Amino acid sequence: MKDASPGFVRKQFLVRGNLHGSRFAAAVFLLVRSLNLRGWLRPFSHGYEIQLEGDEGTLKAFENQFLSRFQQADYRFELVSINRINPKGDMSFRLRDAENRQSGGRWVLPDRGQCSECVAEMLNPDNRRFFYPYTFCADCGPRYSIARKGLLRRGDTSLGKYPLCEQCLSEVGNSRDRRFLHLVNTCPICGPSVELWDHCGVVKGRQRDALIQSAAVIEEGGVLAVKEISGFSLVSLATVNEPVRRIRALLDSAHQPIPCILHSVDAIDAFVLAGVKERDWLMQSSAPLLRIKKRNNASSLSGQIAPFGSHFDIGLPGSGILHLLMNLLHLPLAVISGVERRLPYACTEGEALQAFDGHVDSMLVSDLPILRTMPDSLVQRLGDQMQVLRHGKGIVPLEVKTGESEKEVIALGGKHLTSLGLSVEDRSFLLGPIGSLGQGNSLDFFFDNLNDSKALFDHRPQQLQADMDPQALTAQYALSTGNKSAAN
Repeated sequence: MKDASPGFVRKQFLVRGNLHGSRFAAAVFLLVRSLNLRGWLRPFSHGYEIQLEGDEGTLKAFENQFLSRFQQADYRFELVSINRINPKGDMSFRLRDAENRQSGGRWVLPDRGQCSECVAEMLNPDNRRFFYPYTFCADCGPRYSIARKGLLRRGDTSLGKYPLCEQCLSEVGNSRDRRFLHLVNTCPICGPSVELWDHCGVVKGRQRDALIQSAAVIEEGGVLAVKEISGFSLVSLATVNEPVRRIRALLDSAHQPIPCILHSVDAIDAFVLAGVKERDWLMQSSAPLLRIKKRNNASSLSGQIAPFGSHFDIGLPGSGILHLLMNLLHLPLAVISGVERRLPYACTEGEALQAFDGHVDSMLVSDLPILRTMPDSLVQRLGDQMQVLRHGKGIVPLEVKTGESEKEVIALGGKHLTSLGLSVEDRSFLLGPIGSLGQGNSLDFFFDNLNDSKALFDHRPQQLQADMDPQALTAQYALSTGNKSAAN
């Protein structure tokens, strides 16, 4: 490294926040380049270290613009410290790899529904990602669902086994591209592929052909099992009784509405009474389901969708596969992702084929492994506020900043509505619902969730919080470890 330029100084900026998987690194890179500063940016488990070299005035301009721009962009971070250090003579600005040894736990962002630009690419015959369901960018796509050890490196995700092709590498390296520095970029050449299997596991089609045949299965009144990134879903037409009845047979509750997925927010007016707020919630990046009052004349949907209630669970496509199936069918779809406890946690295609035997006609699968399973998030309007009825995809892990904790704690939930929460330094994270323990394979599901969460967040619990009810299985487990702290 050359000697520092005369009059140059060097500063270290330590930024703390749950930022990996966001546009933060790309935004820093562009700001630094616009000011012609030198140095590097390096991720660590809870944020980024930035070292910059230049004249005093330009470094002060970076500090001022960094704080004003990034706070307006709603990045949740804190500038922990600014330190003057010895100049090193950097000749450019670059992104450095994270250190191999990361300590103190990890933080992970929730998944995001596909943005309008990625959906447009999937539906454009002239685009190289035409009809490719795993089309994402720095503004959208999976985070929590694909993370193995946080999101510091591509190899820390389930996409790590897919080396980037030249075109994807070019996008990642192009500062004008919306996939700039997006470490989990992918395309049909270098990413996961999909296949359609019949109910016996025989391959009937691949890639685009598999999606077209899957739509035909649904259109003919069949039930399709779909391997999504965060678990298996069951899909059928929402307008025909028989396939919806077959899906309902797999649910734990006869009163539970089966979600209805529509192609656009305007399409919901035919079925429910929605205001401006409800429409806005449906279009959020978390892509939640919305529980909302039925219209009296919403007779075009199957009576099996919500036979005993006055509300529907309505949503928009939350994945590339659903966007593409909806584009082929242009019909309301019944889509249920809440059957995970009938399956082994993060199960394989073979396990799902066995579990769904007799209930589905075909399976749309991929070679991307499921790391953890989650249902869709469910919200409703309470007054003028959004009430979350179920924390799932797009919301989990729900991050809450708390005071610094002296101990790493896992909250195990209660007897009937079990879920997990854990603390990592000054953050608490609420994870997805597990439900009532002691039914079916729910206890296995609980321990699979617990072990997965400890591994993902690099969490070594020193204390377990559980319900005070001695009959609650979570309390019994906590007592058996000797680390129980009772909660009301």
